[in-house]
Amino acid sequence: MTTSDVLDNTFNPIQDFGITNKTASPLTMGAGHINPNKALDPDLIYDMTIEDYVSPPKQIQIITKSSSNSCSNSSLDLNYPSFIAFFSANDSNSGVKIVQEFRRMVTYVGDGKSTYTAKLGQWMGYRSCLHSPNNQGWCYCNIMMLRANCAPISA
Repeated sequence: MTTSDVLDNTFNPIQDFGITNKTASPLTMGAGHINPNKALDPDLIYDMTIEDYVSPPKQIQIITKSSSNSCSNSSLDLNYPSFIAFFSANDSNSGVKIVQEFRRMVTYVGDGKSTYTAKLGQWMGYRSCLHSPNNQGWCYCNIMMLRANCAPISA
């Protein structure tokens, strides 16, 4: 998240306690260790509403006593700073173009104006692209929608 660290208190990468001397992966450690000082002044936040948590899993209907039967939004669409894409080994050989698109919305809640640059890393065997509006400067409560696409590179 925007208020966590991927380094431990010795400024080394967080370790996977299940595997000796191995750096933890994002799937092992999640967003990292919470940084209370950053949490007091986050600058950018990922907006989430109750609906973001309630709509994906049908099991929640029992707890919320909701009459909604819609499960059209995948839990992968949760407005969270991570992305997970599933591709079959056959996808790159099928001749069909498979693209996973992710959308995330961030809101600036910091003091004064600020500028941010969105970056998306490349993964071996995959093509990725990030679409974000040109950011000239953020003021309090400005909202930006980010779109990222990921697809396997055809063999």
